[in-house]
Amino acid sequence: MDNEKRSDVLILVGGASGAGKTSIARAIEEQGIAVYRKIHELALDIVREKGGDVKTTFEQLDDSMVIERIIAITKEHHSVVSDLHFAIQPLVDTAFLIEGRIDDEKLMTEKYEPAFKVAELSRIIDCGITLVPVLVTCDVDTLISRRAQITTRISRSLRREIILQECTAELETYFSTVEQLDLQPQIFVNADNQFDEFRKELTIFLTLKTEK
Repeated sequence: MDNEKRSDVLILVGGASGAGKTSIARAIEEQGIAVYRKIHELALDIVREKGGDVKTTFEQLDDSMVIERIIAITKEHHSVVSDLHFAIQPLVDTAFLIEGRIDDEKLMTEKYEPAFKVAELSRIIDCGITLVPVLVTCDVDTLISRRAQITTRISRSLRREIILQECTAELETYFSTVEQLDLQPQIFVNADNQFDEFRKELTIFLTLKTEK
């Protein structure tokens, strides 16, 4: 991509687990719109640099350090796309990141909170970066099917309840965040068997956003 023709843009693709965030982020990179960097991996890079126990260090990691790393990478590549959850359960996220699965039903009732405070996201904008938060959604049955492998010991009925709670928290946090940042909400529905059309629609939108 020709960086001289592009302003600094950070595209945040959010949504519930299984909604298609990673697939979309990678497709955006393949289209040459932006460089893909996963926020969790950036956070883990910082943790590894600090040394010590990964789980403990990750739990104590200051979000501002992650934000500064995101800013630096966006300034370097000019257009960056990352997938994330706008609403998170900190203990659940840590368990999944470290162990790759979630089997503790009690853990799943943890309260949701914003992944990043509005002030932290404002810091990105204050650095002259155009922030483009996008929410990807799909139906609950599709999410249940896609997430079966990471919640194998949790009943289907409970999985449905958990996913509905996550979708609600993600949607509410997303709208609250974009409203406080005075940005326009951008929601894309990732329907089964319509991924190519969905990708095309999102690609057109983001191409317009990343061009001067």
